Amino acid sequence: MITDMAFFNPTKCLSPVKSYKHQEQALQLTKSLPHYGFFWEMGCGKSKPILETAIWLCMCGEIDGLLVVSDKGCYEGWARDHVPTFMYSNIQYRCEVYGSNMGSAQARKVEALFAAQDDVLDILCINVEALSVGRGIDVARRFLEAHHSMMVVDESTSIKSHKAKRTRNVIALGKIAEYRRIATGTPVTQSPLDLWSQCEFLSPGILGFKSFTGFKSFFSLMSRVVMGHRTFFQITGYRNLDVLTRTISQFTSRITKAECLDLPPKIYETVYVEHAPEQAQAYREMRDMAVLQVEQGQVTSTLALTLIGKLHQINCGHVRDDSGVTHDIPSNRLSSLISLLEKLPGKVVIWGHYQRDVELIMKMIDQTFAPEFAVDYYGETHPRDRILHLQSFRHNPKCRWFVGTPAAGGKGLNDLVVANTMIYYANYYDLEDRLQSEDRLHRPGQLDKVTIIDMVVPRTVDVKILQALREKRSLASEVLDSRRLLDILD
Repeated sequence: MITDMAFFNPTKCLSPVKSYKHQEQALQLTKSLPHYGFFWEMGCGKSKPILETAIWLCMCGEIDGLLVVSDKGCYEGWARDHVPTFMYSNIQYRCEVYGSNMGSAQARKVEALFAAQDDVLDILCINVEALSVGRGIDVARRFLEAHHSMMVVDESTSIKSHKAKRTRNVIALGKIAEYRRIATGTPVTQSPLDLWSQCEFLSPGILGFKSFTGFKSFFSLMSRVVMGHRTFFQITGYRNLDVLTRTISQFTSRITKAECLDLPPKIYETVYVEHAPEQAQAYREMRDMAVLQVEQGQVTSTLALTLIGKLHQINCGHVRDDSGVTHDIPSNRLSSLISLLEKLPGKVVIWGHYQRDVELIMKMIDQTFAPEFAVDYYGETHPRDRILHLQSFRHNPKCRWFVGTPAAGGKGLNDLVVANTMIYYANYYDLEDRLQSEDRLHRPGQLDKVTIIDMVVPRTVDVKILQALREKRSLASEVLDSRRLLDILD
């Protein structure tokens, strides 16, 4: 709550993480602006200056609430990663996640945010899909109306469709907030017209047009089409794009990894994937059985790793029974991967752990895009085909995605440096496999910074496996301690 007794002092900024030059420049140039867009490539660190803007505005007594709207892979990441990492030590804050399937305890925490407190920055993170329905809209509106607020739409292409219900809702909610920000590495995914709704959220009319129709007419080339008794106009191209570029440059910035000279050679990102209902039930049953066995002292180190492996398989959307037969489980992991691939430019290396991971990914790419967009490299790939697949990935511009397992391609391959982004669709606890597979991109011949993206299911063994890998710890040795094993399973 903002009162005359607020004690914040904007000159005492105690940031726990040093900013890179482009982040500091962006903060100083934009922190007092009512609206701004960060069209920064993934890995450039756009979340830090956005969060620091909210902190600065809070310390100045301008806001006491931050609403973060993002897609299903990123909104939890704000609460779990960005806020704890970048929050200043002299700021009191409350940060919660709203989800349609949250329990009663979490619902009470979200409800508590609607009562602002003196000298506390409240942060609510919500999935953009929740703003398509009444309950999510009500939660977001109540939060904004309870605070002087800043609203952020991260991965803002989620509101590119001007006719979509959630786009209209987001734009309406933005009018309540005193400050607004958008962020995405790919502001234009299909056409320049994608920019209309994103910019309307920032400030209605900021592009110089009162309606989408006027905007489309000015920037589109239209042709008259006659089909039987029907006559309509169809977009055949675009014009005046230099005008559009100059206009948006006044309130947005575009940065690529290649332009950020002080970025580290490896940049780590995390994408969170929620369980599907059937998957969540299977995971709970397996975890409860594993915990009971550990508590009864029935678990050897070998069995412990087997139990972790079963839980990990369930997270990946399949599980192998005692007869060796693999059963698929409905999962959000594949759709989250496709959403991620649609945002990433250039070539990408995708690592699964299981052969079934590769098969499911390749099938989904074939169905969503086209077979020539990806090649596989795993245990079932014929040795002759492996050479052809590597050549295609390296030299064929249409072939954008290399899908493999670290067991097959994590060592010795030098042909993958044409990519600078790597996705771990599924991690496993083998530290050597992880380090070796990372080095397929981060090696001589690489001309850019390498972005490494980990897909994990929150509150599961995925998180514990990733923590161990990033801290270069051996999870296999830690399961010998029953207390540590229970922590991994929890």
